[in-house]
Amino acid sequence: MSAGWAEVDGLATGTPKAGDAPDVRLRQRTDAARIIQITFSAGQSMPGHSAPRPIVLLGQRGTVTVEIDGDMVALESGRAVQIAERVPHSLTAVTDADVTLILVG
Repeated sequence: MSAGWAEVDGLATGTPKAGDAPDVRLRQRTDAARIIQITFSAGQSMPGHSAPRPIVLLGQRGTVTVEIDGDMVALESGRAVQIAERVPHSLTAVTDADVTLILVG
């Protein structure tokens, strides 16, 4: 990390772990945001939860279904979803997938 900016590489090349839950890794932490890599095997999920601050989910590889307050969104490579703080959501991998989570603030 340099003064005023940071680079994070390899966000689409994670290694999934065995079991029902995806691999979740904090990749960068600054005063402005936390960048988290989530790597799924097909069928893995993150049950309903909410975040204490706004988040942005970026599709990096594969397809993940995101349920947001009852609505379904297909998160794929090149697609992003913004979710306000404390809005219930869940994620389920349709295929092997990598998602970048940016926790703002």
